[in-house]
Amino acid sequence: MDCDHPENTDQLTDEFDPRARTREITAEFAARGDSLGWFEALYKESAGDLELIPWADLEPNRFFTAWAEKASLKGNGRNALVVGCGLGDDARYLHDLGFKVTAFDISPTALEWAKRCMATPIFNLRRRIFFSRLKSGSERSILCLRFIRSSRCRLR
Repeated sequence: MDCDHPENTDQLTDEFDPRARTREITAEFAARGDSLGWFEALYKESAGDLELIPWADLEPNRFFTAWAEKASLKGNGRNALVVGCGLGDDARYLHDLGFKVTAFDISPTALEWAKRCMATPIFNLRRRIFFSRLKSGSERSILCLRFIRSSRCRLR
């Protein structure tokens, strides 16, 4: 498995729709009362095939990059936290802008994949992070683009 060439193309046919399959998996987990478990199931089922993950384009979020460019965003060694990093595209972009990045995701499979996508470890990947760290001011910039858009959980 690497980031450029998917290993498992057996699942792809002319009629296969990754977004429809993602909706199926999401519905299955929602019916069980698990609003987030589908992330791991989808990454596992994809078996390293980028074509089966609808958002896996190995590019940072285009809206975020447009904003960062317009704002001339520079990290200057400051800390940044990326919530729901998936394969690490946004985290990589923040690192390239000069941030010290901690990225996390609930999917261990996604994190392992992200580690393989990096030639060298450029940011800290974690499965879980304790939000009490945020209260101490250790992380000042938080990027949460894809998680909020993808999640169906209720926010309180």
